[in-house]
Amino acid sequence: MRRRDFLKSAGAAAGAAALPSLGRAHYDLPSGKVIWLEAEQFDDRGGWKVDTQAMDRMGAPFLLAAGTGEPVEDAVTTAQVPEAGTYRLWVRTRDWAPQHHPGCFRVALDDRRVEHVFGRSGRFDWRWEDGGSVRLKAGELEVRLQDLTGYFGRCDALMLTTDLGWKPPAQTAEIARLRREYGGVSADVENKTYDVVVTGGGLAGCTAAVAARAASSTSASLPASVNRPKAPTARTSIKVMLAAFSA
Repeated sequence: MRRRDFLKSAGAAAGAAALPSLGRAHYDLPSGKVIWLEAEQFDDRGGWKVDTQAMDRMGAPFLLAAGTGEPVEDAVTTAQVPEAGTYRLWVRTRDWAPQHHPGCFRVALDDRRVEHVFGRSGRFDWRWEDGGSVRLKAGELEVRLQDLTGYFGRCDALMLTTDLGWKPPAQTAEIARLRREYGGVSADVENKTYDVVVTGGGLAGCTAAVAARAASSTSASLPASVNRPKAPTARTSIKVMLAAFSA
């Protein structure tokens, strides 16, 4: 196999690995209206940071409230409510230290705070938490994530639906279907030809990418920076970043 063909195949495989296998969903989608919000796509992330450490398991980044003991500024976005009515709010989050519940946050819809406090389920894994029913008017809706502790609260996605009896699935493959259906996320892999692929977003990877760009007359995209503050007791992870230089 030629070097270029190998790099092309490797790049496609790495991109595909970032999304979970969709598999065959065996649940029904909600029958009512749906508003889906990916937390990392909020218009203003405030003091929350985008974290990519679980892309291989979740298929999407999440927002992390890394305030090291001081609550961070609100993350804010807007959504369109298709019709007035009663909606049930679901928020996907993780109680990362169930014995202490350090990563708590609230959700505010317009000027009304939802009563439920998220991030203290007592379960370590990622899960949907029920925020209860809210009455919404049609039109623009402001949504806020309000950190309460500054200790690494996590938010993956929010969902509002008029199907009040429906519950979102726990399985990653089924959640991937929801992302595709309502969040505009695609599992398709775009095949391209690359001259250089740099694996690793650390000092060595960044300098290698800059050197390759400087030696190339073609356009290039450098590795995206990863800004993930670490808790003293948090498990660190190695992130794989790809910098691709088009031929």
